[in-house]
Amino acid sequence: MKKRILSLALSAAMALTMLPTGAFAASDKGVLQGGEWIETSRGQSYVAYSLGNFISAQVGAENMLAGLLQLEITVPAEGVPVLESVEFIPTVTHYGSGFSGLCILPLEGYTEAQALSHGVRQHDSQFSLSYLQAQLAALDFGETSQEE
Repeated sequence: MKKRILSLALSAAMALTMLPTGAFAASDKGVLQGGEWIETSRGQSYVAYSLGNFISAQVGAENMLAGLLQLEITVPAEGVPVLESVEFIPTVTHYGSGFSGLCILPLEGYTEAQALSHGVRQHDSQFSLSYLQAQLAALDFGETSQEE
C-alpha cells in the first residue's frame, strides 16, 4: 500500500485498536488517505489513516474529497462485538462562488458540470471530476472484510 505512515501514527493506531470498537480513524491535515486491516493482540482491526475533511470551506482541490465508513458489526449474545466489514463511501465537499451553497455530496453521482462550477476552481483550477477520481484511485482502503 503506497502511503506515508509515520511509525508514531502506526503505533498510535495499534494502541487505539485495543479498544473494544475494532476500528480507528486518524486524521492528517484534512487530506483523504487510505486504510487497512492490521493485526493486533486482539485480532484484526481496521485503521483509516484519514477520512479527509467531512465538511470544509478550504481552497485546495486536495481537500474536497473525503469519505465515510460504513461498518458492519455483529454482536454475539455473549462476548465482544466483532467488526465484520468496512465500506468506504467517498464524498465531495461542494460549494459555489464565495463559499455559497456549501454541502456534502456522494462522489457517486457527482458530475463534471458540478465539478466545473465548484468554487474551489477560483483558487485551484486543476479541480475536476477526473481530478477527484484520480485522487481516489491513488488510495487503498484495504479489503472490505476480514475474510478477504
